[in-house]
Amino acid sequence: MSAENRRAGGGEAPEERVLADWRGELRIRLPRAALYLLVAVAFYILSAIVPGLVAGVKLPGVLEPFGRLDWLLWAFLLLIALAFGGNAVYNLVRALDPLLEAMARRMGGNVRPAKRVARDVAYMLLVVLVAEALTPIAESLGGPGQPLKVVIGVTTLILLLILVYDVGKVTYRYIESKVELLIKRLEKVV
Repeated sequence: MSAENRRAGGGEAPEERVLADWRGELRIRLPRAALYLLVAVAFYILSAIVPGLVAGVKLPGVLEPFGRLDWLLWAFLLLIALAFGGNAVYNLVRALDPLLEAMARRMGGNVRPAKRVARDVAYMLLVVLVAEALTPIAESLGGPGQPLKVVIGVTTLILLLILVYDVGKVTYRYIESKVELLIKRLEKVV
């Protein structure tokens, strides 16, 4: 098959096209996600070190805890770390987009947007319920229960972020298609 045919998407099996799309997304998104994650970890480490250097310094006329310079630096650096961490998660989820789309097509064909959103909301509820059921079990384990509780929380957060992202993406695409349809109709009238 010629390179022009490949670029045009002709002649490839759908699975090959999905893999090619996924590899392309991975080449773009993984280095970005890794760099954002590295910067997030650096700012997180800074948020643990730098505030100790200015401990005890108070800003006159500002109420606690906002008047403490160490707290302000900690909060500022942590917010920056969270922003970069969020960007890393976003890039990782975007790298998985072609695979998630292929899985959605395999599981249910072309599912209508409302049905897909409803399914994602049901999955979100299921994730929360399972996490709520596992948390007391982890607490009852004593010493090893605390790290297990953290793992449950982080896993729940990641799954919820992926599902919320999918709901937002499906909703955006649906609204965008309706707006485009409306614009085309208005163009015909005018």
